[in-house]
Amino acid sequence: MQIVVENPRVNAGFNSTYSDSLSTCYRETIQQILKKALPNKLFFSTDISSQIIQKRQAFVHDFFPMVKWDFPENNAGSVSVVLICSHRLNASSFFYDMISRFLIPHKRLNLDLFFSADFRLPEISDSPFTAAEISFSIQSLQELEEIKKSYRSIETEIRLGVVSNYHASRILEFKGLSLDGKTAMIQEKIGSLIQNRSKEFDRSIFTQMQHFLINCQEEFKSIRDYHHISRIISVLHTLRKLLNQQITEQPNQRHLIVKFLKTKIRAKTAEKFVLGIMVGLNFLRKREVFEKTHLVRAIKDFLPNIKAIDDSFFLDRNRENSIQSVYLEIEKKDGQDFSYEEVKLLRKNLPEHLKGYIEHLMHPVFMPRNEEEVLKNIMVLSKQLKYVNDIPQVIINFEEQKEEELSYTVILLRVLNKKSKPLYDLLPMNGEIKFISERVKKVGVIRKKYYKEANVFKALVNKSKYYRSNLTLDIQRARQDIALTIQQIFGEIRDYNGGMILKQNETFNNLKIHIGKLSLQNELFLEKFFFSLSPVEMRSLLKPAPLKNLFFLFLHCLKKQKNNERNGVVVKIHEEAVYIAMPSQSIMKNKSLTAAMESLKIDSYRLVSSKFDPLEVPLQGYIFFSNNHAEKKRFVQTLQQSLDF
Repeated sequence: MQIVVENPRVNAGFNSTYSDSLSTCYRETIQQILKKALPNKLFFSTDISSQIIQKRQAFVHDFFPMVKWDFPENNAGSVSVVLICSHRLNASSFFYDMISRFLIPHKRLNLDLFFSADFRLPEISDSPFTAAEISFSIQSLQELEEIKKSYRSIETEIRLGVVSNYHASRILEFKGLSLDGKTAMIQEKIGSLIQNRSKEFDRSIFTQMQHFLINCQEEFKSIRDYHHISRIISVLHTLRKLLNQQITEQPNQRHLIVKFLKTKIRAKTAEKFVLGIMVGLNFLRKREVFEKTHLVRAIKDFLPNIKAIDDSFFLDRNRENSIQSVYLEIEKKDGQDFSYEEVKLLRKNLPEHLKGYIEHLMHPVFMPRNEEEVLKNIMVLSKQLKYVNDIPQVIINFEEQKEEELSYTVILLRVLNKKSKPLYDLLPMNGEIKFISERVKKVGVIRKKYYKEANVFKALVNKSKYYRSNLTLDIQRARQDIALTIQQIFGEIRDYNGGMILKQNETFNNLKIHIGKLSLQNELFLEKFFFSLSPVEMRSLLKPAPLKNLFFLFLHCLKKQKNNERNGVVVKIHEEAVYIAMPSQSIMKNKSLTAAMESLKIDSYRLVSSKFDPLEVPLQGYIFFSNNHAEKKRFVQTLQQSLDF
């Protein structure tokens, strides 16, 4: 008897070497499966006009892969699950595993029927498809209820896994973990985003979801609403796409995006108000690092009364280590909610501020101490001691960075008298600074009676106190603390190689006081600006007021750069000086600018320059001191002609 195959025309996905009846039997079985899932009026009508074929093609494009469930009406009998999808290697095997192993949590199903075959619909597409059907018996009402709770999330995962080997393997890997109801709801939520908002969310969000759920703690999921976790995943995905877009447009620039999510979490005793912070950034150099410590320190510059929520930190780097996204939740120490003004403050300032907290790891330097240099310094200091009452002479040099400490070599020469105590009695055994005596030697005599004593010892300080915002170490501040401690031990001393450093630090501290809170929010920017001032001696001689004026001008210039304003040069003419800040110029323009400056024949103490690279936007500027209006006008005109602005 001849079997008649109905419309649509189906071709088996293999070339049968057996009888035509076997091939026809396969086609008929596939057609019966298609009837269970596809709309009958559209696919099984006798109308095969071009309009109907176009509608079928549109349906396949929009709704494949399809999963169709058929539950028994009286809560007893068999459940049938049909899958129709574009062909992918091992898709039917993945379908089998998902139903048999994971449809009911912690139980493996016994399948009564499993059929799978590849086929073609030549009137619709040249590409192959797969049709599969699974049938299994319901053992109890409780089992049916469990299936109805989980089948939607399983369907979402099947639809994702049958289109991608990578997604399928990640799903099966993830299934090794416990699958609770909340995780299933998160998966269903993300699946609906892919289905309903395909322009915003592509299938790569599924990778983001799997990575997030695998890496976050079980407690993290248990005390947070599934809507909130779904929002975290979706916003991180959007943030990553936006970051990639910006990098494509400007690959050599630093890009940093910050998003905020306010929510509540269930603590042991009561609900907590928390603020979720998401950061996406790119790295421009090898061995750059941005982690929880950096983020918390940056936030505390604006909101000191916060702390990080335990186990809320999530970090995701791409394979090339060029892009990173992080998530962290914070709370106030007093338990209060974050106000609109506080979130606004962070939203406005944090993105740029965080750029200064990206740490650059560097290899430790091995530099053995030069003993010849030590002996030469002893001789130099010995010549400074000419009289009995001369104060001790000290040279302090940085030696090396250890795992927990900074090590300095201290050379101290003093004139001994009857009241002088031995060095080991003077140096404290316990304290913040650890002193280790290396040698004590008499190197001369005054009036044939009073010996000059040379002392060489190490000073070790715990480096945790001296980290700056980007976790670089402030070597000079540690040195200053050592000098102060030595002064407390020996009384008045002369810091032979630290006089100018001390004076610069005084000027810098006065400048920070004049700038106020803004100095804390721009700590690294201010430091780079100050220590770029030239001539060097002006760092010790200038008063805070003109430095403050130039600093604020640089901030204004930086803002113009961020807004992509064409002319980034900022000029301010005050009664006592002209202030100019601008983006760093090209080599040719700098040569022209230098020649123009030299033509003005300005005394070095009247012209202060600064050139530094604060946040991947190189800047340069000038202060020209003059009370003469004509001189100031000529100075500005010379710069305008030189730089053409």
